[in-house]
Amino acid sequence: MLQGMHQSTVAPTLWNSILHTFGFYTKSLSFGGLASRGPKNGALVSTLADFDYTTFDLDLREYTHRQTILSSHELYDLMAIVIEFHRASAADQAITEFLDHFKLYASKYLQFVSFLSYCWICTNSTVSTCPDDLSVLWKPYFDLWSSWILPKKTTRFIASEHLHFAWELYLKSFQYLVDCMPHSRVSFFCSQLWQLFLNMIVQSTPETIDQKDVAVIEEKMRQLKCWSDFDPNISDIELMYEVCFVGTALKMVCF
Repeated sequence: MLQGMHQSTVAPTLWNSILHTFGFYTKSLSFGGLASRGPKNGALVSTLADFDYTTFDLDLREYTHRQTILSSHELYDLMAIVIEFHRASAADQAITEFLDHFKLYASKYLQFVSFLSYCWICTNSTVSTCPDDLSVLWKPYFDLWSSWILPKKTTRFIASEHLHFAWELYLKSFQYLVDCMPHSRVSFFCSQLWQLFLNMIVQSTPETIDQKDVAVIEEKMRQLKCWSDFDPNISDIELMYEVCFVGTALKMVCF
């Protein structure tokens, strides 16, 4: 299936079928993706702006707390296959940016990535399953998303709708992550998110990342309900200064 997506030889809706085999159903799976008007009768077709993030999030939360199909070990093995596919694709010189190369699949495949994320979080967040070393939980989760939310070189050829869609789904899963964590562990994950976002800013230029996209992503991050539990460490604070030094005006450095 992954190879078929790489070669554009499978239908995007097959990712819906895979989720159905795991027993996950939501009206969001019938969502059509990025489009404008139908080719035959000119009827309006759903766009990414019409995606019901709230329903999708609630349905995933409900599903993960009752599912017994996938254990933590099985999820890890499944995610490892997906992550290896991402790495191999990232090394392919023919692929400039994931959200451009896989644009026909983005709306469906990223729902599958969200599904894996929520299941992984849920199975590793109980008192008995949450690891002492939180990086064990964070690293596979982040590796699952990194190629989709962080551009390899530039966002110039990525549709803004796709970039915003990927970040919205990622941040929904992140909010679920911190919601599942004890209060004392939330700051670790906030720090990880803070650093990946600010590093993206520090390492970019106005030519590589559109500042309008940066503003949209920042606004989505500010809406997370976890920042009051964030206790910045030295690395976090140093990044604040670096962002100020490169001249990027971010409201979050003032929160």
